[in-house]
Amino acid sequence: MRFLHTADLHLGRSFPYEREEDRAIGRKDRFRTFERILKLGIQEQVDYLFLVGDIFEQDKVTAAEVDYVLACLDHAPFTTLLLLGNHDYKLYDEVAARLPENVRLFSNEAMDRYEDSSRGVVFYGTSWTRASYNKILQFDGEAGDEGLHRVLLHHGNWSGGDGYFPVDANLLHAFDYVALGHVHKPTMYENKLQMCGTPEPLDHTDRGNLGVVLGELDEVLTTRYVPVAERSLKQKNYLRRDASDDEAIVADAKALVRSGDFIYSFYLAGAYSGILERELRRLFDEKGILYELHWEKDLPRIIERMEREHEGDLLGAFLARAKAYDGDEETRLALCDLGLRALLGEDYDS
Repeated sequence: MRFLHTADLHLGRSFPYEREEDRAIGRKDRFRTFERILKLGIQEQVDYLFLVGDIFEQDKVTAAEVDYVLACLDHAPFTTLLLLGNHDYKLYDEVAARLPENVRLFSNEAMDRYEDSSRGVVFYGTSWTRASYNKILQFDGEAGDEGLHRVLLHHGNWSGGDGYFPVDANLLHAFDYVALGHVHKPTMYENKLQMCGTPEPLDHTDRGNLGVVLGELDEVLTTRYVPVAERSLKQKNYLRRDASDDEAIVADAKALVRSGDFIYSFYLAGAYSGILERELRRLFDEKGILYELHWEKDLPRIIERMEREHEGDLLGAFLARAKAYDGDEETRLALCDLGLRALLGEDYDS
């Protein structure tokens, strides 16, 4: 039995690019990666495609896009085993109503079982019904599985109680392969227990040549990781101690070459400069680079200084209201940062 194992495509979502037009490109990238996975399955003559949750981003994907994905699966020469995770569980009824004959959707009511006696394998899995689960997936065995290989498909972490439906570590012995989704970083715990990761970058932590697991389960299990991503992440880190570093940072940015194969993730730390940030954004936009830019600012210290300097004026009044906003600390800081950018522009400098 040959298979492809993937998850966390989050179709409908994009890498968090700075520009709206780039985010439109990012959405298309994810669908192109999905299409490449199907082509790989055809090329490798797999029997099964495992789609192990969060295939869609339920609040962003359109009904037409869901129909397109199901139509692609309908035309595939293999069987797809699909379960829905914490980012696409709301689509269960919509997907179930349109399900092609060669796609098996695992139930969201209980542990579901699908047997392929011709290939000597039985599959277990369950779809999610809500955004988090404070329980552990357990398995007590099933009568009638004698002589069959067992495969578990599960969207959740491996062991631990973090609210994301972890697997009971004691059940590993019961399965010949455990196909996990949910964590976006590919992880081989051991050959028969693998977290495939996302096949296309979703944020600045998704580094490397991302892909899918290609495997074969007969007398023995063999697997290998096959890169399929449309783009890979290239991170650039800059430290700005003061204005004397600006020239070198700008020179490095000017030397970057546009490439359709990369997403640039720029991380800056140290003394913040609105003038430098604006110049970097102008350079990247001018080059047509796909990028995100994040400046690690000491916001509490900056806000405290701004409050002292602008007590009694419009900026000071805004900061006082933003700090009193009914939200968590991260949201309040982000609100203050947004206001400082809008009101100070290039003068926003630490």
